[in-house]
Amino acid sequence: MEKDILQLIGDHEKQFSKTEKILSAYIKANPEQIAILSLADLAHIANVGEATIVRFAKKIGLSGFLEMKKLFKYRFSSTFNISSRFYNYVIHDNETMDFIDSFIDLQKGYIDAIKCLIASTTFKEACICINSASSLFLFEDGGASKSPGNTLEFWLRRFGIDVRRISQLGHRIFDQIVQHKENDCFIGFCFGHDNSDLLKLLQYCRKARIPSIVVTDYPEGYAAANADYVLELKRGPLQIFHSMAVPVLVSESISLFVSNLRKEIAYKNLKELDELRKEYEI
Repeated sequence: MEKDILQLIGDHEKQFSKTEKILSAYIKANPEQIAILSLADLAHIANVGEATIVRFAKKIGLSGFLEMKKLFKYRFSSTFNISSRFYNYVIHDNETMDFIDSFIDLQKGYIDAIKCLIASTTFKEACICINSASSLFLFEDGGASKSPGNTLEFWLRRFGIDVRRISQLGHRIFDQIVQHKENDCFIGFCFGHDNSDLLKLLQYCRKARIPSIVVTDYPEGYAAANADYVLELKRGPLQIFHSMAVPVLVSESISLFVSNLRKEIAYKNLKELDELRKEYEI
């Protein structure tokens, strides 16, 4: 494992056939995927045959696909653990604060990109779906999902939508959603990787004909492939500081769009809240 697997592939690039070059391009663009995909899944996603993948692995000097996958697992664990990311992002720039300016500039770009998302038909249809729901079932995959999940729940409840958080996992993951009504809707937040619990919920939604929305920075994942609406955002490169502001801004944008669809209900609820605060002097 002395030589990085991507460098190993690069060393043999000139020897690849046309199909192997297609595979090579996919692998270099999605190296983290090779660490988790099966042979059959990689063949399907990269649009090549399983035999091509095996030949590819042998052509770069490996015994086969399993050894190549093992090398990608090693690369993923050594390159993307939190201490390595911190070192690469901060330590090399410790003589200047330019990296902070660079980080903020990146976030500005990702926030600007949200304008394109909000203008999309997918975004509008997803918001209309939420507005029409009797209940909105909300799932977060942990970590960065908590903040946008809290934001969405906070505002949508104020606008009169019954938000039901799915917090019990494992064998109790379906306890709440199994009680769904005809007009209910599901939204899941998924950042950085796929989530097996989210995938199960999405598969259930499809079976039960519950409209599903996934907010993610991982549109090539299985969760996105199983959702009715995919709201794709970017939070930054895979380093120590992903943007937390971007997912929250997407949730706020959803909330604002929905509030505009239900102006009268939103106004009534907010006015009642103001009157209660005055009455009880709080």
